[in-house]
Amino acid sequence: MLIHRSVLRLVDAASRDVTRFVLNGVQVRRKGKRIEAVATDGKILARTLHVEPEDELPTGMGVEDGEEVDGQTIPTSFMVKLRKFLEKHPLRPILNYVRLRVDGGKVDAEVVDDDLDVSRLSGKVLDGKFPSTDEILADNPQNELMRLKVDPYRLVDAVKLMLELAAENGLHKPKKGETHIPTIDLVIPKPDDDGNVRTPLRLTYSDLGNARVDVMLMPIVQGKV
Repeated sequence: MLIHRSVLRLVDAASRDVTRFVLNGVQVRRKGKRIEAVATDGKILARTLHVEPEDELPTGMGVEDGEEVDGQTIPTSFMVKLRKFLEKHPLRPILNYVRLRVDGGKVDAEVVDDDLDVSRLSGKVLDGKFPSTDEILADNPQNELMRLKVDPYRLVDAVKLMLELAAENGLHKPKKGETHIPTIDLVIPKPDDDGNVRTPLRLTYSDLGNARVDVMLMPIVQGKV
């Protein structure tokens, strides 16, 4: 199986809690014609989907023993080590992929650089069953009433602006041991009779009601699912 380098970034969403060891990695499996990778810490869940390339990695590769990865969880530590080997290759897209194979509880990976030098890495897959995410990641979950599309860069800019304004306004930053954590509330306006949202989404950052920052963001496309 060839996985894209973007999969390695999912380690940022994986749990660091050693008591939840089954979440201390990235689950990789084949889903239809695409490769799915998922990581979560129980609060944030991230997924990538990509089509496996038809081309093979350059000559010199060949993890022949073992089986295709299919539902195993690859440890965060293993993925982090792979990231050090795999650089971005805009001119040779095939080099942006890693070959993965498993053999029992062992996982093997191979990476090729611009000089066609091969780096190999071996490790162990995580024991235990990764929680099912099929329902929550379904394209049209039953509890989804409507879907809004927003510009991702404007959304990031809105959150950054909110945090900058919050810092300027002296919003409380929680100290170690405190149970209250300031949150960002996402308020989705009520749609009209046609199912369209004609007013902006509101992102609100508050501190126990003592201080508050609001940022508005207009959806690009709106309507019923």
